[in-house]
Amino acid sequence: MPMSRRCVALARVSAAAVAALWIAAGVASGLDPQKRISQFSYQVWQSEDGLPQNTVQHVQQTRDGYLWIATQEGLVRFDGVRFDVFDKSNTPALKSNDIFQIIEARDGVVWAATRGGLVRLADGVFTGYTAREGLPHKFLTCITEAPDGTLWIGTLGDGAITLKNGRFGVLTVGDGLPTGVISDIRTTADGSVWLATGAGLVQRKNGRIRVYSTADGLPHNDVRSIMEDTDGTLWIGTAAGLTHFSAGKFLLFNESSSLGNIPVRIVYRDKHGSLWIGTDGAGLVRMHDRVVERFGSRQGLTSDLVVDIFEDREDNLWVGTDGGGLIRLKDTPFTSFSTTEGLSHNQVRPVLQTRDGSLWIGTEGGGLNRLKDGVITTWDIAQGLPASMVWAPHEGRDGSLWVGTQRGLAQIKDGRVRKAITTRDGLPGDIVRAVFEAPDGTIWIGSNGGLTRVVHGSFTTFTTSDGLSSDNVYAIHEDRDRVLWIGTYGGGLTRLKDGVFTRYTVREGLFDDVVFEVLDDESGNLWMSCNKGIFRVSKHDLDPGSPRWPMASRTG
Repeated sequence: MPMSRRCVALARVSAAAVAALWIAAGVASGLDPQKRISQFSYQVWQSEDGLPQNTVQHVQQTRDGYLWIATQEGLVRFDGVRFDVFDKSNTPALKSNDIFQIIEARDGVVWAATRGGLVRLADGVFTGYTAREGLPHKFLTCITEAPDGTLWIGTLGDGAITLKNGRFGVLTVGDGLPTGVISDIRTTADGSVWLATGAGLVQRKNGRIRVYSTADGLPHNDVRSIMEDTDGTLWIGTAAGLTHFSAGKFLLFNESSSLGNIPVRIVYRDKHGSLWIGTDGAGLVRMHDRVVERFGSRQGLTSDLVVDIFEDREDNLWVGTDGGGLIRLKDTPFTSFSTTEGLSHNQVRPVLQTRDGSLWIGTEGGGLNRLKDGVITTWDIAQGLPASMVWAPHEGRDGSLWVGTQRGLAQIKDGRVRKAITTRDGLPGDIVRAVFEAPDGTIWIGSNGGLTRVVHGSFTTFTTSDGLSSDNVYAIHEDRDRVLWIGTYGGGLTRLKDGVFTRYTVREGLFDDVVFEVLDDESGNLWMSCNKGIFRVSKHDLDPGSPRWPMASRTG
């Protein structure tokens, strides 16, 4: 059903939390980088929802679709609805409930690094590895699998452990590590193993170890995380910000001034190429096309301590926090705009799209907003608008905008408020809820004082005494036959044809006596919104000469 450029305004649907919504043509995979973080669907799971504890240290998805979540009080399997918790009380292989990291190896085996040793899950059976099984150190911090199948495991004091063909090996300070505390381990395409330590960044390649420190360009020797990008660049999160490493050099990060020296816990590249950064105190940061956006507790994040970031196969972004639980960011067919995105007020009334692609948004207290090319511009009292409460925008023949407000009618042209029409100029009421400019230049204005026609500056007002069904006019629509349809509050619908008013109310079969908006389609139907929803009626049935008059049926 083709609709006019003016959207159907549902009665009182503009909730304070949502400013403007429309359905996108389709949802691309991943999180659309053109949307702000606050515009994604946001859901949080915490202990009251089934998590054993609200610190989520790692998230991983296995090939069977389950999410595995590492917490300080157990290993959790999540199917999107239910949490299954494995801990010392029900899983003897777990010697500690403090789980740091989980991986699924190429053979489908799940491994977990815990504060009580290494845990293996295969064919539904948990197996624990401690000193008795030859594990050199039980306080484990991270784990990864190298291309040759070797497991590399970081420890909290004894360096790195390897596991290959059932045998454990160690890499310690005695082998060249600057410290035994390892916070992250990654293997890269060139065969290197990279270790994030509290005393620098370590590279092990072809059996040789090299340590990089602030003397080589690191912003801080306390390295927290490592990520290899698609082009081979390494992103390094440190206690004093983010840097990247390429061709043997640490390169100045151009956007670093936006991040400052905020500690970085995790770096992640999503399917759209956005770089997500989890910080220690500044929440979540996204960078795309050199645009940096922060999303923290002020924007609704449950914790500013972001520990892990992971994008699953269903294009959801999962965020693990320290104390704030598990968060899911998801793209949806709807995009919302609120004061967070720059809207002047969250209570939205009319929405209009004009020929140049601008979206005009009237608010109940914040004036008029224009959204164009991602930029929001506001017209309020300070910009010459008569009032902050805007009821009705309408595009004129010359491209100017007529704006009905709580205190009269204004015209915006070339970005400026050109004129204002009020009761002093001949309007019967200052509350203007509808305006329409006909092809011949006639301006029709609906107010709390009736229906007004303006021709060459001359005002003529029609009220109930002239046949109008109510003096509270909320909608004006002219169809192809130059018939005027007037929606009112409490008086239903009025037709003005050949100078004659005809009233339609619930007595004649109308769905409701409150009509907020009127549109017609190519099938001869009128569509109207009311306090009860949206309804449709055939214009033929509204003709008193029709055999179906009064209307025998209606669609609600």
